[in-house]
Amino acid sequence: MVDKKIAHGTGNIARGPAITHKQAVQTLLNGAAVVEAELEKGLDILETGDMGIGSTTPSAAIAATITGRMPAEIVGRNTGVDDAGLARKIAAVQSALAVNRPDPHDGAD
Repeated sequence: MVDKKIAHGTGNIARGPAITHKQAVQTLLNGAAVVEAELEKGLDILETGDMGIGSTTPSAAIAATITGRMPAEIVGRNTGVDDAGLARKIAAVQSALAVNRPDPHDGAD
């Protein structure tokens, strides 16, 4: 485990940015530094992903942004949420995209 914390928590993406652009860039640089250090130790496989309850909502927002697809096409039930929960999750992603207006050509945005 390598601690590369950039903040104590994140913002609500349905109301504004989860992190600043500068923090996003720093997370990418931190990740690259960890990979480089592990390569020096013999790393031969690398996988990325997200983990935890709530992480699929920002992942869905990212996927909708880079693919141009509507949130309802991207968002899934994941942990078995009911219809009302799915509707809230879709609405949260829609709000996040409307509030933040991420640039699909800027990976840190």
